[in-house]
Amino acid sequence: DEVPKNLTRAYELFRTAAELGLDPDSLFNAAHCQLHGLGTDQNRTAAMDLYLAAAHGHGYFRAIHAVGTLRLHDWTLGGQAP
Repeated sequence: DEVPKNLTRAYELFRTAAELGLDPDSLFNAAHCQLHGLGTDQNRTAAMDLYLAAAHGHGYFRAIHAVGTLRLHDWTLGGQAP
């Protein structure tokens, strides 16, 4: 018995939790959804803001890595995805 995928609902839940700012996993997951347009419109700027909140606010390594990778590839400015 598989649970059906619902990317829109997943994004909504990640985003709601991210808005509380208490959980770096939620910030990271909401950023990932926005970066790749999973369950929401693609928004690179908003994704970077969420990655930065997780990186600066929580020292979350995966977000720090994502910020560095995106900046390296200038992806938020329209470069190619890493």
